[in-house]
Amino acid sequence: MKVKKDIEKAFIVLMAVFMLLVGFSTRVYAVEKNQADVETQEKEYEKWKIKKVKGVYFYKEKSVRLLVDDAGEKAVTNNFFYNKKGKVDIKVIRNKKGKIKKIKYISKKRAEEIIKNYNTAYHIGK
Repeated sequence: MKVKKDIEKAFIVLMAVFMLLVGFSTRVYAVEKNQADVETQEKEYEKWKIKKVKGVYFYKEKSVRLLVDDAGEKAVTNNFFYNKKGKVDIKVIRNKKGKIKKIKYISKKRAEEIIKNYNTAYHIGK
């Protein structure tokens, strides 16, 4: 009887370790995949004159205050960037395939509405 209980305990421990390892590797894969998506997005931005320097976006060499990029269903990464010291407000417009179609300036009034109504626990340039 004691041997059976010891085997059951060992099995439970092994299953717990297995679940932790499988869960960990899945999270690592997700982080790596997300990082690859971000790098792809940064390269695409550069083609459209949006560059990131030390964590701050620039569009046509002017610092960006607000960048809104709703990548839609075709892409994993959506982007909302806010830097209260920035000078321009822009929106990335994408086609049905998720590729950038154009960059559009956002009016100051509309940008203020977006910033005011955006609910998140994380703001850049707080």
